[in-house]
Amino acid sequence: MKACKLSEAHATAVFLLRNLIELESAAQLTREEFGPVLHVVRYRSDQIREVLQAIRDSRYGLTLGVQTRLESFWRQIFEDTAIGNT
Repeated sequence: MKACKLSEAHATAVFLLRNLIELESAAQLTREEFGPVLHVVRYRSDQIREVLQAIRDSRYGLTLGVQTRLESFWRQIFEDTAIGNT
């Protein structure tokens, strides 16, 4: 990793690197995480109901992203969750 030189104006500031964390299940989220953090859960298509239930049960829901080419799929996911930003 390449470090960058900061000016004296930034000497007391705190900077965090972005993080990607792969979870086995959304049920592993036991507290809210803020900052440059992306949690990723991989799942098989036949497990989507369990994944959505784990997300709802977590009672967290600031942001949710779904990668798909099927508009009907992402629309259904967004309708089945109460997420702030989708």
